[in-house]
Amino acid sequence: MTRDTGSTTGSRLPVEAVLTRLAQEPDLAGVLAHHPELTADDVRACLAYAAEALGERRRRHPPARGWVALAAAARLSLFVHLVVVLLFLGSFSLEATKPESPDDPVRSVCDRRFEMLKEATPMAIPVCLNRDTLADADASIRTAVLVIHGSARNGVSAQAAIERATAESGRRDVLIIAPQFPTKEDLDGRDPRPDVLAWRPSDWSQGDRADAPVPAARVSSFEVLDSLIAEVGTPDRYPNLQDIVVAGHSAGGQFVHRYAAGTKADQDPSFAERGVQVRYVVANPSSYLYMVPVDYGPRFSDCNGVDEYKYGLNDLNAYMRAVGAETIQVSYPRKDVTILLGRLDHAVADPSKDDSCEGLAQGAHRLNRGIRFVRALDDYYGAGTHHTRVAIVPGVGHSASGIFASPEGRRALLEAHRGPAGPGSD
Repeated sequence: MTRDTGSTTGSRLPVEAVLTRLAQEPDLAGVLAHHPELTADDVRACLAYAAEALGERRRRHPPARGWVALAAAARLSLFVHLVVVLLFLGSFSLEATKPESPDDPVRSVCDRRFEMLKEATPMAIPVCLNRDTLADADASIRTAVLVIHGSARNGVSAQAAIERATAESGRRDVLIIAPQFPTKEDLDGRDPRPDVLAWRPSDWSQGDRADAPVPAARVSSFEVLDSLIAEVGTPDRYPNLQDIVVAGHSAGGQFVHRYAAGTKADQDPSFAERGVQVRYVVANPSSYLYMVPVDYGPRFSDCNGVDEYKYGLNDLNAYMRAVGAETIQVSYPRKDVTILLGRLDHAVADPSKDDSCEGLAQGAHRLNRGIRFVRALDDYYGAGTHHTRVAIVPGVGHSASGIFASPEGRRALLEAHRGPAGPGSD
């Protein structure tokens, strides 16, 4: 709170504007949805500021007597109750923890297998494709989209979301690859092959190594993407290829953001020679990898995990450690990243959202977190000096199909961007 100007510190919104919104919509989630640049602490600071201003006014102007005094007391009582209720709602909804429940096996496993080698050890992973195979040359392909599923690990659904976007764009020159990162339970009774990789339920989303089989389990999910990009980028396989796009929604968006920060697959010299651009589309993730320092405020001073991977650059996993924190910080501004945020993805009390201390430090809801992340990049690197842009998609909430098929989503997936970008550039 900036007391000399009567505005919130980060957004510079006047306190009067915030209080007016509270009067119109006395609900913390509604205020944060209308002003995603605000945080819950900003709203609390406005209420505290108003209470202090009211107290100062009472000291300067002693209360009247009789019915006038009674009316003034009633207004003050109503205001105090409103403050208490709002603070309670904010505390309850912001600090609720996500219920823990075992992940059910996926409904289906993709029917094709992508085979790769690591240290002469063969291994495979399920993939869904919109073509019969990746092995055949195809001169019609101009864009390859590698789409990462969400926490439900549904490769079929991820592929369908991109197919809808390409269909609405009238594009028939797009190769769609949806790798699937299964658990052991997903594969039980469905895939007898002993070389198919499996992960613990959420490890794949941050690039951790597979859990089975041994010794192939020493493979990071990010290494799988590296191999897929190398396969797609094989010279003469797709001679007219122009763009390789790695996209993901929700947990898939978390995967893509961290993968973009750490991978060196996009630095293949042959890509530059052939004019192939590698781009990343991050949609509605619950959290981001902060490769820049940020002050989360006193409320999160005891939240030590904010600087640890997957939220920060301390204690990196094996894949990211091999790249190095300094390299990640220096190279990230050159990565072409579009962050898609559903304008309606602003639920504060959402059991599917990361409501850990570390997640809440990044913002109250997904929309707020995306805006704050790009603002942190601007503050550290300088606006217009990095290649991360944000596009807010009207009328869309937490929906992969809705956000990718939107005009903003289709543009991010299927149209190349050139040059630096900052917030709102799309």
